Amino acid sequence: MSNNVHISVHERQTSTFLGMDNHILLRNEHTDGAAGVLEVSVQPGAGAPRHTNTREALMWYGIEGTIVLETEDGRSALAPGEAMFLPKGRTHAFANLSDRPARALLVCLPGGLEEFFLELSGRLPTDVPAGPPAPEAVATLATTAARYGVIVHSPAAV
Repeated sequence: MSNNVHISVHERQTSTFLGMDNHILLRNEHTDGAAGVLEVSVQPGAGAPRHTNTREALMWYGIEGTIVLETEDGRSALAPGEAMFLPKGRTHAFANLSDRPARALLVCLPGGLEEFFLELSGRLPTDVPAGPPAPEAVATLATTAARYGVIVHSPAAV
């Protein structure tokens, strides 16, 4: 990398869908492809269905509230100050099962997945779905995910 990068809070991009705000802190091009970094805010009842990231490992760091992650190893509650590493190719889901918003830092290694979040903004409802997401939303999520090497296994979250 030839230059240091500083992204102010006013420069970052945000993608909102299905009860989650995904604040892009560093993009692939900022890190010479090494990482994408997001602050993920998850509203109560929101989350992601079981999926597998085939291109990147993920590192989660809890900031506020609790996010429940379910992997092949079982369930883990990610609380503030705790970290979790998911190697590339691991299947997982996550959800905020509490009655308060939760926030976490998500580091994608290598970068590029942040573009997936940006592409979904405006293409899916912004609010937490009451019940399972509509079939059209699931199809949009799965089709877009596939372009980024993410395999969506089911529409149900944790």
